[in-house]
Amino acid sequence: MASTPIDVRSRDPYDTEQFRIHEEYREDLDQVLVSNGEIEDRIAQMADDISARYRENPDTELYAMCILKGALRFFGTLTPHLEPGGPYREGVVRATRYLDGEGQAEQATVRFLDEDAIEGKDVLIVEDIIDEGYTLETILEEIEAHDPNSVEIAVLFDKVARRKTDVDISYTGFIVPDVFLVGYGLDYGERYRNLDHLGTLDPAVIE
Repeated sequence: MASTPIDVRSRDPYDTEQFRIHEEYREDLDQVLVSNGEIEDRIAQMADDISARYRENPDTELYAMCILKGALRFFGTLTPHLEPGGPYREGVVRATRYLDGEGQAEQATVRFLDEDAIEGKDVLIVEDIIDEGYTLETILEEIEAHDPNSVEIAVLFDKVARRKTDVDISYTGFIVPDVFLVGYGLDYGERYRNLDHLGTLDPAVIE
């Protein structure tokens, strides 16, 4: 059974002056919501939850799949802690979001590095953040079309207030508020991915 995610929506944020932050980012950040230490401790616990689940079925290969490129840091921290007790391999998938030409609903295109590796595997999708859920919904549909043994999702940050799809998340790190977030893989204009903490931007930067 997965451990309970940490809900940070109603707790007080930290002042940026309390943390070591890249000087090029310091003036852009408004607040720090989750520190690096808390993030990585939580990821280690998620890895224990995941390992316990897949040790129950050690004869089936676990295929951990990183959603590029936002989840790279989460993936790189999570996977060294995994001990599934059986065969294990890793892969990546790239999903590109776009708006359709009619109702302007969000759609996604999905490209696998090695789609033939999915068949018969226990697939673990590793994603940095979920909000509306359209991209993960499309990824799930594409994976299930390749006959996996099972599919589960691990998400580091969950904006539950924005959910518009019925996507089942098996492992969640943090439940976060509906604000623009950066750090620990999350970007704004391809910046801030290497920020160690989860933070919010000064509204003037986004405008």
